[in-house]
Amino acid sequence: MLSIILPAYNESRSIQKNLATLEAYLKNHLNTDYEILVINDGSTDDTAVQAEHYSSPFVQVLSYSPNRGKGYAIQYGMKQAQGDYLLFMDVDLATDLNEIEKFYILISENIYDLIIGNRKTKEAIQHIKQPFYRRFLGKGFTFLCQILLGSRITDFTCGFKMYTREAARIIFTRQSIYDWSFDAELIYIAHKHHLKIKELPVVWTDDPNSKVNVLISIIKSLWGIFKIRFNDIQNKYQ
Repeated sequence: MLSIILPAYNESRSIQKNLATLEAYLKNHLNTDYEILVINDGSTDDTAVQAEHYSSPFVQVLSYSPNRGKGYAIQYGMKQAQGDYLLFMDVDLATDLNEIEKFYILISENIYDLIIGNRKTKEAIQHIKQPFYRRFLGKGFTFLCQILLGSRITDFTCGFKMYTREAARIIFTRQSIYDWSFDAELIYIAHKHHLKIKELPVVWTDDPNSKVNVLISIIKSLWGIFKIRFNDIQNKYQ
């Protein structure tokens, strides 16, 4: 079974439409059982109500309060998921849904433990690109991650990653960072445990209404990188 984790914060205006779009794709393109876990990350609007009004036996809405951050929401969903393979993706469906089938076919061959979406390779397609300042700051963050964390990954923060169940158990039971640098921690833990990682180019569309304050997130993420190294020194990822 495939589990899909959707972290959601104040998404009441689009959550029902996006759930319908996602489930229609899964029914028509994947020959497997699936579950969709909507993780309502302390929303202050009626995201939970709208999601619960979407009627499907394959969709479960899990809520908590207060808001804890995207990294916490994903960890929460991963620990609740029942699938053999687990995907977290952005609730705005920024990554083309056809990538789900591509990732699922590859990971089910049991060659890789973790497959990461990559928006930055030449093969990737971006229908709407991020503003220049976001791309510039993102490249700076990636460079620092590669230098300080010793990783060759080129797109740490793409919100589209699929795990085997065992890889998810190893990684998410050790995760401790929940702000924007959580992606870097997840990848660092994967490297630490010698998991096999594959980056695949994706078709992706930027959301111009993104709630992320990139400058503040970058500052927090830089601190997060050093925290990852400090955690490793304390053997928290063993």
